[in-house]
Amino acid sequence: MSADAPLPPVHLILGHQRADLDAAAGQLGLAALAPGSLLCAPGGLARPAEEALRRLGLLDHFIDERAVLDLIAARGLGAVWVADTARAERLGSLSALVEGCAEVLCWDTHPVRPGDLPRAPGPAAAAACAQVCAQLSEAGRAPSPAVATALLLGLHEDSGHFLHPSTTAADHAAAAACLGWGADLALVGALRPVGLSPAELDLVHTLRARAEVEQVGGLEVAFAAINLDGAPAELGPAVAAARAAGAWAALILLAESTELVHVVARGDERIDLGEVLGAVGGGGHAAAAAARVPGFGVAELRARLHEALRAAMGPPPTVADRMVRNFLRLPGTLPAQEGLRRLRAAGVHAAPVDEDGALLHQISEAELDAATRKGLGAAPIAGLAVHPIPYLRPEAPLRDVDLVAQPGRGRVLLVGEPPAGAVGLITRSTLLSAQARPARAPRRRPPAPQVVVGLLRAALGEALARVDQIAVVAAELGLSLFLVGGPVRDLLLHRPVRDVDLMVEGEGGAARLGRALAARFGGALLVHEAFLTAKWRPTPGEELDLATARAETYPELAALPEVRPSSVEQDLVRRDFTVNAMAVELTPARRGQIIDPFGGWGDLQDGVLRALHGMSLQDDPTRALRAARFCGRFGLHLAPGTRGLMSGLVRAGTLGRLGLERLGHELQRIFVEPAPEPALRLLGEWGVLGALHPRLSPDARALEQLRLVIDEAGRRRADRGRCAFLWLSTLLEGPDREAMLRIVPGDRHDQRRFVEGPGRVAGARRALGAAGADRGRAGRALQALDPVELCVLAAAIQGRDPTPGPELALLDWWWEEGRATRAAVDGHALIAAGVAAGPGLKLALQAALEEAWRGAPPEAQRAAALATQA
Repeated sequence: MSADAPLPPVHLILGHQRADLDAAAGQLGLAALAPGSLLCAPGGLARPAEEALRRLGLLDHFIDERAVLDLIAARGLGAVWVADTARAERLGSLSALVEGCAEVLCWDTHPVRPGDLPRAPGPAAAAACAQVCAQLSEAGRAPSPAVATALLLGLHEDSGHFLHPSTTAADHAAAAACLGWGADLALVGALRPVGLSPAELDLVHTLRARAEVEQVGGLEVAFAAINLDGAPAELGPAVAAARAAGAWAALILLAESTELVHVVARGDERIDLGEVLGAVGGGGHAAAAAARVPGFGVAELRARLHEALRAAMGPPPTVADRMVRNFLRLPGTLPAQEGLRRLRAAGVHAAPVDEDGALLHQISEAELDAATRKGLGAAPIAGLAVHPIPYLRPEAPLRDVDLVAQPGRGRVLLVGEPPAGAVGLITRSTLLSAQARPARAPRRRPPAPQVVVGLLRAALGEALARVDQIAVVAAELGLSLFLVGGPVRDLLLHRPVRDVDLMVEGEGGAARLGRALAARFGGALLVHEAFLTAKWRPTPGEELDLATARAETYPELAALPEVRPSSVEQDLVRRDFTVNAMAVELTPARRGQIIDPFGGWGDLQDGVLRALHGMSLQDDPTRALRAARFCGRFGLHLAPGTRGLMSGLVRAGTLGRLGLERLGHELQRIFVEPAPEPALRLLGEWGVLGALHPRLSPDARALEQLRLVIDEAGRRRADRGRCAFLWLSTLLEGPDREAMLRIVPGDRHDQRRFVEGPGRVAGARRALGAAGADRGRAGRALQALDPVELCVLAAAIQGRDPTPGPELALLDWWWEEGRATRAAVDGHALIAAGVAAGPGLKLALQAALEEAWRGAPPEAQRAAALATQA
């Protein structure tokens, strides 16, 4: 293009106001489809998006609104593309640009509404980034690795780490495409939104304290209002956390500033919040939406949102909506026996009685059956029907019908005007069902506090007195005390509670409570300030661990977390699975109350193991092994979404970044389970062991061998964990054992056994097979093996031939007698007899010992020893 040629019109790519990662990354992806386009985020970027793009070096791709308007004034506007919204009003000060533009196109996954901008074709998905990735793939355009990383971040954000119900195959396909384009998975782990800042945690507490909960269409919706000083912080994460903690269908925050009200809504998708906030100029999708509304006070805006909520949920069903129009009427002159026959033929349990066109009474199947059995089968029904039949107005909302005020308490009610103007019939069961409070899917109400106290008493026994003592001191300090995690799970499963894990919420946390306990009751106290924990030993042999309620952040994938003080809810957020994310309040005023923000009780009832969030396994890959251990111990199965996360963990290769020592520690915990085989089988099925090494995927035969090893270890009182690690090493070849050496916990001897033990066991097995009944040769084959290797050898022999044979008999002899046998001739005697010290002496002593194993007398042992010198 010559210097005098006019510049082409501006091709503008916009995101919605305060663009999040999905919108901003979508804009960057669209720029790869239209090189030379301009990117602008009206009102700036949301904090997580801004920080992520800064780290990725992409922030300078965006220009401000004033620069956009200046360039359009100079060059004209050719096209406007929009990412992550179809609503022009969400474009802020640039919304007017789309009205006069000939080419406008948007990429948006929100439901279609009247007045939407024209949409680009794309697959159904949770994230707009998924549609952008699909278009990039179709066009054969590959964005830069940095943009691919941003797109993957956007996918994580708007799909809830691929766990939101709206997630589709298109979201997963887009993630795979991003990895193919060079997305940096480690940066995704470091930059993805996770955890809450201290200010956000404070806001969570404020929202929970100020929330006013209302029933809207049978669902609990909470409203909270606050005043903002200056520009608003990122409110969405705190609103989402407060909603989850309250288990409301939705939480709507009205944050009032000088010029407008910021509305932020989060929900569980039972209410389309995007539609609700669209009524006040905002937008979003079913689970998350926002609006900036000038010119309204909080009270007036709340009233408008209330109307929008009811409109979005539709009018409440009325009596006429659920009534039966053609219903059975029994003539009053009909004999009871015939009336019973007609009821049963129609499959109903009650019907109104027609007395000269008037319907004023009803009669039930049970009443007619009783009359017939008492000899009144020929009696007319009119004389037996004593229950009045209530009438309802057709337009009455089902939920507003007052059944208590209805006379008769019969099974059916009529719709219309009495006595002859009935237009339909409705049953009491229908009304009761409509009025029932909807369940908080998928939650179930946990046991009542008094039940939990009984479980505590049974599970903790004498230790409960000490726990109550701690709880009283905590309450005096204004602190709250909880039993948390695995002990709560075991408590609710009526299993023994092995460890009493106590969590402290409040200022000063574990350290403050520990010092108060030591000052009042004595004992030793150890405080770990960096980890926010304390260990109190009130008496010798008695030890109690206290931990401050805390939140944690993982700086990168597979790294150890950074922790900070927080609330009980945020402490539970950092747990691995829902069944381990429950707490029991121990503070006297609320003793026995269960905190279950993620539905762990319901999952326990359903036998489901469910990860708390989509990055749970990526944050800490050892949770994959923990998942297998819990599934094996409790008979659980992975929730479908968690199974997908497990597959993603294996495909991403994150397990390979984890130190072998940490993996070995988790394997050790599996190996000491009463039955480790189910957990190992699951780890094989999930591909977790295969991700560590291709040969570490045990088949059914190998797992049966493990069972035999564990049984033998129990019978011989050998260390089960060491035996199991030696079994594991038999699945590998020699060089691979050296490479996997650090997976073995223990000392250098344990690690050398992992490398060399399989060879010793295999050699001893061959030698033992050749020994026949000769105990001398058998002892020579077995004497170099330690108890762990002997257990693995016994299991190998049983696996080949489960029937008792000479080899097993020799092994039993060795355990019970042979290994303790000593030769009658020692080295001093042999030297005195002329045997020279050195290798010859060692050979002579061995010959004497073999004769001792055969049961030979001392003279024969001496003769065998001297014979080696001939």
